[in-house]
Amino acid sequence: MSDNEQNNLDRLKSILTKLLQYQLSESLNRVESSLKSWRDDKIGVFEAHAEVLKHAVRAERMAGRIAQASQEPSGPILRDAFDAELIGRDEFRELVGCDPEDVEPASAADDSMGLPLKQAYVSELLDEGPVLVHVDARVKGVSVPLHLKQDAKLVLRFGYGLKPEIHDLTVDEDAIAGTLTFQGIPHRCVLPWSAVYAAVSEANHRGMVWPEEVPPEVLEQLGIGSEQLAIAPDESPEVARLRARQEEVDKSKSARRRASHLKLVD
Repeated sequence: MSDNEQNNLDRLKSILTKLLQYQLSESLNRVESSLKSWRDDKIGVFEAHAEVLKHAVRAERMAGRIAQASQEPSGPILRDAFDAELIGRDEFRELVGCDPEDVEPASAADDSMGLPLKQAYVSELLDEGPVLVHVDARVKGVSVPLHLKQDAKLVLRFGYGLKPEIHDLTVDEDAIAGTLTFQGIPHRCVLPWSAVYAAVSEANHRGMVWPEEVPPEVLEQLGIGSEQLAIAPDESPEVARLRARQEEVDKSKSARRRASHLKLVD
């Protein structure tokens, strides 16, 4: 590598480092503003918590874009740097070969970003191993055995290569579905995404909660207060508590029969 190429690489890395710091600061400012609005009773706790979760998603996406761009100059991400006034027009032209206005910002998709799409997120978790899907079985379109149909706190285990095998496991834009076995009896379960409110990987406990869809019964059962709900950028209190509850269930079959416990169906 020539001295000129090394200098350009060092300059690019410096730009990307400053950009990541800038974007993280902007995202944290949004979280801080949202939490302030919550404390002032201007928004609800779910809205505030959603912004915290969005920050975690934004940060992951930012880091991914920065890592990819560090290998070679990326027009969209350098457009972000230009918009943040970290580089000038001439430097942008030199690095990218066109005017900034000719390139769509990499962060444009984040402006209207919500929480991760359930289909994509659950598919990603399934690639890591079995997934515990938390579902409100009362929601329209849910297909589970009749004796579970009124369970707002049902937890079903999906995965590839399980025993017995879920030979028809599908994850599409409408639902996660597959034939599970209940006390030796197979039943094809269909869980529309509107009924799924949390998903946790058994492999590494990574998970996500979609706050607006958590049934009130779950929040009441787990004793989650508003001051707890809005503090979790990595693993939310819901996920941590739901995971802890699931571990209790795994320790004893009798725990499955207690109404105060979530139910895991193999």
